[in-house]
Parts: sequence; structure tokens; C-alpha cells
Amino acid sequence: MKRGTVLMTFALLAVCFAAAGLAAPPSAIELVPPDLEVPREPAAPPRARKADLVARGKALRTVAPAKAASSKVVDCAKGNSLQEAIDKSTGEVILEVRGLCNENVRIERRKLTLHGLDPVTDGIRGVTVDPPVIGALEVWYSELVHIENLSIRHPSGVGVGLWHSGAEMKNCQMTANGNAGVHVSGASFLDATELTLSDNGRQGLNVQRGSLGFCLGCRLENNATWAATANRGSLLSVLDSVVTGGRGVQALTDSYADIDCVSEDTAYPCSLNVTRTAALATVRSTAAMYGAGPFAGQLAGSDHGEVYVYGAQQTSSGVGPSGNTLANFLDYFSTLIAEPYVDTAQTAHQSQLKGTTRISSFSRALLIDGTTVNGSVSCDSAGDAWKDAGVTFSGGGISGCEHAP
Repeated sequence: MKRGTVLMTFALLAVCFAAAGLAAPPSAIELVPPDLEVPREPAAPPRARKADLVARGKALRTVAPAKAASSKVVDCAKGNSLQEAIDKSTGEVILEVRGLCNENVRIERRKLTLHGLDPVTDGIRGVTVDPPVIGALEVWYSELVHIENLSIRHPSGVGVGLWHSGAEMKNCQMTANGNAGVHVSGASFLDATELTLSDNGRQGLNVQRGSLGFCLGCRLENNATWAATANRGSLLSVLDSVVTGGRGVQALTDSYADIDCVSEDTAYPCSLNVTRTAALATVRSTAAMYGAGPFAGQLAGSDHGEVYVYGAQQTSSGVGPSGNTLANFLDYFSTLIAEPYVDTAQTAHQSQLKGTTRISSFSRALLIDGTTVNGSVSCDSAGDAWKDAGVTFSGGGISGCEHAP
């Protein structure tokens, strides 16, 4: 570098430093250390989340359409179009569906009823189109739609899909869909009774993206992945229902899902018997078994997941694809809680764990008085367990758990 260039550079630097000295000093930045004396707000216990679920459901339920609503018969067996009837109707109309409507149907910004006489003979059969649609029946931005006594099926999509909508469904069949039987998304609400959700290509019932779903007296059988799933901040309760197949209920990403055999006083049968996983909770979610016993299938929690066994008796931990016996497991800061359920007659119904339960990676198990462990519990990698004096073990023991010797 030439001598003149060097001098010029020093001159410019001097001017900059001088200007900085004339400028007002920067204001002081106060760094406030965190208050370590203030405890973190604990996560809501499972029963509190259940109470919130029930309260939100009651707030969202509304009355049926007025009896004065107009009625129109749509006879698809005679070539009538259900979509055309929806588009031409106004107000809270009741559309009486007769026969099988071979078309894709969309309801948008409406409040109406689709009513069949028998799901064996009346319903909607979605068709393959280009571009493809998501479901045989799609409901968008609708305040409340009633769907009764219909079978709804799409060979490559979902049976019924809800987005930003509310729906009440009764005595409907969503079977053999290419995807889920019922898909509830976008802060939607489903209040369903006596649904059959069977042999679908994915879940029987999928509730996601801040939605809320109830299924009372339902049958969820032999669905390809899970019987029912809650995902992305959603709440789901399968009440007094029968669940069979490979997997039961799944809660993912800040969600809650349960099978509940005790909260409703009905004559519907209630059971869960699956061959693999009965309940899975991951990423700050809760999967609960309320009096769902005896039940078969593995219990699993991961990444701050919580599995709650409340007066339910596990009879088998399930088997893997190769026929190997599965173990209940908790890892990465997850929790398993097992405690008795006391009914209105003050009778205690014990909880039971069956087979091997493994607790790892800072997870923990809380075994509360009256619980039976028919098998073994083992802890490693900072996993731990607590047990009350009334907890009984048979066929195994407990090992590696600091607080439950």
C-alpha cells in the first residue's frame, strides 16, 4: 500500500472516532437475571385436561335444526344430484337422501341436515376426479351440519372431512376409505354417535389442527394405522365405544386423546383390544385409558408424552410384526401414571400393568395405591419410578429405579 493511501486511511479513521466521541453515549442496557425462585407452571394433570375437554364440548354443542326447516327428497337412485340440491337450497333445509349418490359433495357456509333412512342403502360414494378431492363429503366454513343414517366412502380419500366447521353425525358408516374414515381439521368440532369406522386405509378418526372430537357408542375396527388420532393441539374422546385392530388411540404434538368407559352412563359396550399399541403419547401430549379394561395392547410415551391408566387393566402388552412380545416403554422425559378409579358407589377399580415396562431417559412412572403390576418394571438412563405401599407386584419385580427399590 502506498504511503499516501495509508495516511488517507488513518485520517478517515480519526474523523470517525471523533464523531463517535461527540455523539451521545448509548443508553445503559439493564440485564435482568431470571427469577429462579418462581417455579414453572406445571402441566395440567390428565383429569384436568379431561375436564377441559368435556367443558369445551358442552360449550360447542348446539340444538338441532328447528322442526320448521323445509325438507326435500334427493333420490340418487333416480338420477338426482345431492350437490345440485345443496347448491339450490337455502336456509336450514333437510335433504332426505335416498339411494347411493355417486359424486363428490361439498358443503360450504351452510347449516343443514343430510338425512338417510338406512346407511346400508343410502349414502355417498366419492368418485376419482382430476384434480383429486380430499373426501367424498367435504364441509367447509359451516356453522353446523347434521349427517344421519348414511354410509360415506371414497376409494382414494377420506369419507367425511371437516374444515373450520361443526358437525353432528349419528348412525353413519365410513368404511373402506382410501384414507381416514372421518378427518376433522382447522379448529373444527365433531359430535358423533354410533359411527362405524372400519377397514380404512389410515385412521378411523383423525382430529387435528386445534379441533375437538367426540365419538360415543362408536365402533372403530381394523383400520390400517390407528383407530383414532389427535394431533397438533387437538382434543379427542372415544366414549363407550369398541376399538379393535392393530392400534388404539394416539396423541401427538400438544394433544389429548382417550378411550373413556366411565364418564357416560349408557348401554353401549366399551372395550379396547388391539394387537400392537393401545395408547401412544408423544411431544407434550396425553393418551388416557379411563376405565378401559380389561384392555390389550402396549402403552408408550415419548418426548414429554404422558400415558394415564385410570382404573383400567392391561391384559397384554401386544406383539410386534414378527410376533415378538412388546414392552411398555417411556423415554425422553415422559410419564406413566396408574391409579384406581372410584365409581359413584365408592367402589375402587384397580389399574393393572402387564408384562415388561421400561422407563428410560429421565422418564418416570407413578404407581398409585391399588395398582397391580403383573410383570416387571425397569429403569435406566436416569429413568425413575415411585410406588405407594399398596402397589403389588406379581410375576416380576422392579429394578434400577431410585425411588422404588
